[in-house]
Amino acid sequence: MKIFLKSILFLSILFPYFLYATNDQQAQIRAVTDYYTRYLNQEYEQGWPSIFSSRLIKALDDNINHCRKFIRNANICGYTADGDLLLNAQDYSENLNFANSKFLAISKPNNQLVVSFMLFPEEGEEDEGNREINFTMAKENNQWKIDDIESSAYASMDSENAALIEYNQSLENALFDLQTIFEIAESHYFELFINNQTKICAEQSCKVINSDSVSGVFQKIFDKYYRKTTDDTVETIHPLFPQPLPKLSTPKEGDTTKVGIFSWIYKNNLWIITEINL
Repeated sequence: MKIFLKSILFLSILFPYFLYATNDQQAQIRAVTDYYTRYLNQEYEQGWPSIFSSRLIKALDDNINHCRKFIRNANICGYTADGDLLLNAQDYSENLNFANSKFLAISKPNNQLVVSFMLFPEEGEEDEGNREINFTMAKENNQWKIDDIESSAYASMDSENAALIEYNQSLENALFDLQTIFEIAESHYFELFINNQTKICAEQSCKVINSDSVSGVFQKIFDKYYRKTTDDTVETIHPLFPQPLPKLSTPKEGDTTKVGIFSWIYKNNLWIITEINL
């Protein structure tokens, strides 16, 4: 009898805890489901989604501002550059809504929440557009908010911020040889090298370069100064002038230099190409 009473007492102590945990999980599901109901029905807000925690919003803002500091076209930089964070996609059906998305939210231990839905309902459940996203939830002002995405949003943003700083430091320490410029031109970090005053010059005439013409300009440079050879299935590129550009250990604002076809100026702590002379 004593053992039975002790068991009852023990369970009576734990019961409020289990009830509280269950209520929290239900509240998390309800908060995210309510938000996705509006979102999938294309009832959008201005700015960051209000379902995001203040900590996550601050990290996203800091990441965007960091991008703008180093990359002139900030749309190609940042944690949000790859698509909609709540959909984990850049594209979805024009007919998508909450009802046909088959949205489902499942609560997991430790304030984890998994949502799944279809981006292209007309394609069926086996379509590659189906999504599953893991959220970490946090209580803020007595409301449940999304505090992390796939448990890696902060790590991803920190990594990108560090990469931008590394590129900037490389530019401050040295200019690059042409091969390195080509490698960077293939990535969005090429925006570090140009601005809206960079000119491309050929046959005694110059015009201002723009982001749409970058790939074409570098294809012309590649065609003129590089040649490709094919050996079986291995393709190699042989630079015709692989001379490294000079290092300026302590460049000052307004310093200029010219090597090969590139003219450079040091402005706002960055080396910028002012002219490319084909």
